[in-house]
Amino acid sequence: MKNRGHRTQKRIKIFRDVHLLWAFFLLTLLSAYYRGLYFDFERFRFYIALWVIAGIFFFIRFFAFQEKMILKTGVEWSFLCLTLLYLVNIPWSADKGLALREFLAYLTFFVFFMVVEQTSSSVALEKKKWFLFFFGVSAGVLVFISLLYHFGFIPGIVLPTYMSLRELFVGGRIFSNFQYPNTAAAYFSMAYFGVLVFFLLEEKAVWRFVALFLSFLVLGGIVFTYSRGAFLIFPFTLLFLLWILPRREKIRLFLAEFVSIIVLFVLFSRLEKYLFAMRCGTFLALFLGGALITAGVVELMNKREEKLFGLSNRFYLLFGVALGVVGIIVFLLGKYSSFLPQQLARRIQSINFSDPNVVGRLTFYKDAFRIGLDRPLNGWGGGGWKVLYFGYQSAPYFTESTHNFYAQLFVEGGFVGIFLVIALLFFLFWETWKVRDKLMPREAVFVLGILGMLFMGFAHGILDINFSLGAYHFVVWFFAGVLGGVVKDKIVQDDSPRFLPRGFIFSSGWGFLVSVGLLIFISLMAFGIEQGMVGEYLLKNGDVVNAAGFYRDAARFDPLNAEVHLALSQAFRNLFLATGDSQWRVMSEREAWKAYRLSPFKHTHVEHLALLHVEKGDFAKGLALFQEAVSRAPLIPAMYEHWALAYKSVGDFYRERGEEGKAREFYEQGVKVWDLFVANARRSLKPVEGTEGVEAVIQELKDLLKKE
Repeated sequence: MKNRGHRTQKRIKIFRDVHLLWAFFLLTLLSAYYRGLYFDFERFRFYIALWVIAGIFFFIRFFAFQEKMILKTGVEWSFLCLTLLYLVNIPWSADKGLALREFLAYLTFFVFFMVVEQTSSSVALEKKKWFLFFFGVSAGVLVFISLLYHFGFIPGIVLPTYMSLRELFVGGRIFSNFQYPNTAAAYFSMAYFGVLVFFLLEEKAVWRFVALFLSFLVLGGIVFTYSRGAFLIFPFTLLFLLWILPRREKIRLFLAEFVSIIVLFVLFSRLEKYLFAMRCGTFLALFLGGALITAGVVELMNKREEKLFGLSNRFYLLFGVALGVVGIIVFLLGKYSSFLPQQLARRIQSINFSDPNVVGRLTFYKDAFRIGLDRPLNGWGGGGWKVLYFGYQSAPYFTESTHNFYAQLFVEGGFVGIFLVIALLFFLFWETWKVRDKLMPREAVFVLGILGMLFMGFAHGILDINFSLGAYHFVVWFFAGVLGGVVKDKIVQDDSPRFLPRGFIFSSGWGFLVSVGLLIFISLMAFGIEQGMVGEYLLKNGDVVNAAGFYRDAARFDPLNAEVHLALSQAFRNLFLATGDSQWRVMSEREAWKAYRLSPFKHTHVEHLALLHVEKGDFAKGLALFQEAVSRAPLIPAMYEHWALAYKSVGDFYRERGEEGKAREFYEQGVKVWDLFVANARRSLKPVEGTEGVEAVIQELKDLLKKE
């Protein structure tokens, strides 16, 4: 009876784990359809859903099974320490509100990773492999809706997900819902390799055929993003998989890749032609036909697999080298001739160090290094780049990301953050590699295949902003958790020496309390974000009174958000200018100081505070703050324009009072603003544009001096 009760309890446990795991997976797939969760408005809603599921998990663990959570692996410890680094950095971060948001993001994904790891460990391989398949299905859907959007069949309407589909195919490239085609390419590439791993694991011919069919469509989607970064990382990921997989799977993967690429290469010229000629029916027929050919040919080869497996390693090595040489020749022909289709050739031909995108990225990396070196140990906290880069930029540009996950991490976490991420990646590979011999053959293929997917995900982070999108985090940490669930079980059973011999145990009851607390806290922040969005809409439409009310609620529920305090200060200032009531000016200045204290390095916050001081007659303080604002953004001409206008307004004030000497003094100081601008502009790597405004103000000041 006792054993029967134990078996029943275990069966209930597995049932619940499976459902929680699939709930997380559904959340992972759905996140890609909400603009990739790039914006806080969508991202925080998914955080809420995640913490609800996590709370259910901890509730079941504590109240039903009294199980505890154990931190045992190097990946877990590295991830936890990275999360704690973002927490510790909040008090002295460049922007406390952004730092809090990044900490909440890392904490959320750490718990997500841990819970996926725990729930997946009790789920059989035959069920877990379907995550790879449905990830590929979702990527295929994203590819197709992007193509149908291009052909005009999907307008920018609201779908049942309540997210409008717009800008899915822009400038001749698939963007999908990811805001950037390069991120879409990285996401699709992970899905592509995931589907091929499913193909390697699947025993039924019909599902292998479907997987191969789907993989060709996703591969086409990767190519139609025309992402040079994906073209670069993709072959390295393939080589990585061919290195770590067992011999049989190496050959099968190699043959599937070979057939897919050959078929796509043969058809691509016509596919591109029909795509941009807007011939939807012909394009889809050829595209789907290529997928059918690929699946059919690979399946026919599988029927003769014994002969293929009997070929020597030397044969496959020479064959692979020959294909690599052919690929290099094709690349060179595409770069220096009209051999390849026009759009693809144009992207390949633009790969050089003089290309604006390449130059821009190198500039971002250099500026990120300069920012990080000013606080090298632990960095500037989450969101530091977004606030600081205006003061360090080598040339005028606007970007909220370094386009390099590791460079951005250096800004936010310094050398400590870089060390922790390197440790995380090391343990991810080392611990998986260490237990591979203890796994069943199919299970080993599964974990090594996921390791290849994660290689693609993390390697592409060197080249773009992928980890700035919540959807990318979701998919990376979900599959890292699934991988960890297999690896951790073997590590716990292993008594051999390791880097971290002791595990840290904590009660699931604490996990439940933390989940409830974070759920409430994030829900309040999400409400504050929504209130701020309404306030912004009302302010743009001239309804200042109601806008101020919504901004007040936003500041109440999201108190560390400097942008909300700045917007509220601007609304109060508008009310003061409209009514003349001095209380609005006092309230405006109070909110401006809050914004400044929360984010003292943001030039817009300093400039607004300077404006308020000049307007109330505190000229010395106001002009000093204008100078500080210029130092925070020395390559933005508008900052000099506003500073020169402040000198002019102060000079006008003294001239109206008959103090011509003082007026002339301030006019002369205003003219000197131009000299500082010229000196800073000379250090720029490219010309500073948009100087008409500051030039006009300087000329006006010179004219006033002539009259004097």
